Amino acid sequence: MKCGGCVSAVEKRLRAQPGVQEASVNLLSRSAWVELEPPATAESLLESLAALGFPGHLRDPDGELAWWAWAWARPIWPAWWL
Repeated sequence: MKCGGCVSAVEKRLRAQPGVQEASVNLLSRSAWVELEPPATAESLLESLAALGFPGHLRDPDGELAWWAWAWARPIWPAWWL
């Protein structure tokens, strides 16, 4: 995704899928938050987005949480003084 038009296209595609209750796309993080109910599946959403030209993947919540824990545990301020 490179622009607001891309965000709009992805949000529209996600919201048009059966079972999608809400969808929000963030251009800066290049991510989407989707609230699903059956019959929607993450795989069906990824296939639909890939057909639109926006391939994606599911986030690894454990890996992401581990990164944030690591980042917050490190003192960042000394690097600012270099």
